[in-house]
Amino acid sequence: MKKTNEMRLFLILILLSLKTSICFGQNIDSLTSKESNLIWIQKLDEINSKESKLELIKKKIRIDSIVSKADISEKIFIKVSEGGNVNDLIEKATKCKTLFFLKQKKVLHMLDLNQYPNYSFVLKYLTIETIESIEIVTGNKAISNYGTIAQCGVVILNSNRKLKKVLRKIK
Repeated sequence: MKKTNEMRLFLILILLSLKTSICFGQNIDSLTSKESNLIWIQKLDEINSKESKLELIKKKIRIDSIVSKADISEKIFIKVSEGGNVNDLIEKATKCKTLFFLKQKKVLHMLDLNQYPNYSFVLKYLTIETIESIEIVTGNKAISNYGTIAQCGVVILNSNRKLKKVLRKIK
């Protein structure tokens, strides 16, 4: 009888472990691929509602927080088959993250929860009342303004004065 209870407990623990890994497991490659990030930005750009855009942005910032700088700064080894285009392969294999900035007047606050964990509580203040506009920058303009780290695009949240007090508490 004791062995059956232990066996049941063991099976339950294994099932819980599998369920947890399935529910919470994230594929880092899907979060860091340039292609998936640019598709995400395109979807964001197609949304008309500022409130819906802000919800999607907050969700993406939280999800991206599981990706560290080490996850995106790895060397890429590419084998090109005969007749293949190396530039296409590099483009597909590139890893990066979308950059998020909160802009207040002329100051940009980077919303990267890995680098600046104190900004995590600011996310709840990103609302239609505190954000004046959302600017999306991609392609060569993003790279020329923010460097190669911006190759997956940049989202700038232009804030109003209501966020000023919140940001002062962080510093």
